[in-house]
Amino acid sequence: MPAEIELVLLVLGLAATGYLLGSVNTALIISTAWKLPDPRAGGSGNPGATNMVRTANWAAGAATLLGDAGKAALAVGLALPLAGWFGADWPPLAAAAMLAAVAGHVWPLYHRFRGGKGVAPWVGAMLVAAPVILLFWAVTWLATLALYRKVGLASVVAAAAAPLYAFAGMTPAPLAWAMLAAAVVVVFRHADNLRQMLRTGEDV
Repeated sequence: MPAEIELVLLVLGLAATGYLLGSVNTALIISTAWKLPDPRAGGSGNPGATNMVRTANWAAGAATLLGDAGKAALAVGLALPLAGWFGADWPPLAAAAMLAAVAGHVWPLYHRFRGGKGVAPWVGAMLVAAPVILLFWAVTWLATLALYRKVGLASVVAAAAAPLYAFAGMTPAPLAWAMLAAAVVVVFRHADNLRQMLRTGEDV
């Protein structure tokens, strides 16, 4: 099989795997297993880690964060051995898995395409694919949170900054483009947060 076709098949396979893994919603699994309120029915209505803290407790929020980050880390992690086994370039495979996992979380196949905001799976994907970018992302997120005390705003600012770090030469081009696409998704999903903050100064 020609190397180009093999690479395309690997990218498509990892994208499909990443999307299916991303579609698994940790918040809904935990709320059911732990007999907690459905996060979609309270707070911001978002089935993610932050709203699990609001509607349940910190333990549920932490477990949700770990689960949502872990599923994307697993998806991207699969690119490493596959690249070695098939002698393929690793960055395109990791980029496909990263973006697909974020897309699956935001538009999950299993939950009528209504999911979270994409931050936690993006963090998990960066942990494997671009840990240096994740470090800069985390510093930006923490600095914004310390200044403004708003999780949503911190997520938007860090998301907007991450592609700048990536295109500054900190990561290969395919991953940089994937991060730009993921950043657009994350910022788009936080549009309600931004509108609410502009109107009332409150985060959602």
